[in-house]
Amino acid sequence: MLIGLMFVVPCPAYAADCNSGASTGGNVIFSEVSCASSGSGGSDSHGSNKPVAYYTAYRFDAVCFIRSDMANQSGGCPSSAPGACRPGDTLYQEYGLHEGSWVALGQLCRGDGPPQAAQPQVTPADVARAFQRIPLPALRAKTQPADKTLINFDTIFYVEATPLHRTLTLLGQRVDLEITPATFRWVHGDGTTTETTTPGAAYPAKDVLYRYQQAHVTVQHHVEIVWTARWSLNGGPYQDVAGTVTTVGPDTPLQVAEATPALSGYGH
Repeated sequence: MLIGLMFVVPCPAYAADCNSGASTGGNVIFSEVSCASSGSGGSDSHGSNKPVAYYTAYRFDAVCFIRSDMANQSGGCPSSAPGACRPGDTLYQEYGLHEGSWVALGQLCRGDGPPQAAQPQVTPADVARAFQRIPLPALRAKTQPADKTLINFDTIFYVEATPLHRTLTLLGQRVDLEITPATFRWVHGDGTTTETTTPGAAYPAKDVLYRYQQAHVTVQHHVEIVWTARWSLNGGPYQDVAGTVTTVGPDTPLQVAEATPALSGYGH
């Protein structure tokens, strides 16, 4: 299953106080992060702060040219920027790519050509945030016996949890995630829990066992799984993702009964 995630990062240097939100459409998740900006780059004419979007790419276009033999602009400089540059410099407009559209950002002057537009870098924090947003399965715990068990009897618990692979696109770059079910918290439904590092298995395995002590009740049991992950950028080496994700499986009813011993057969 291929999930595409687009995270718009990073903020311009003057921005701070980031807030994020995510929306899902089909099997593609788009996450948009904005920052409350401060300083000359982000305030409007009334001095209030505007949200500054993150962008997935940048470019610089020449706006006008300053001739070395003239003290004023030529070449169609906007009237809003008279004297913006020194003689011999070029005024450039920076644009950021956001959801397929180029948005005008700031302007700057240079005499040695346009700046090199830096590609936004995928950081471990970006990947950690993406990991928190990936849909992971909330798996149902199973028991043997399945629907009815006995007190003081070894009831087998297990869940069909296996490692997962997800491929994301962050800032136009490929991120591979290897996601592993690390720990399992078995909620038995009678007020007790057990934690293991194994998902258990069906009989004849007896990896995860529990004995109920109260009969004539129906409990609702489930399993909570803590997932960890490693990530690789553009096919590079894997490294751990910070943080974990916990999924809670649905409740499953299990009747606990009491058996009465009885002799059977001949010769008794």
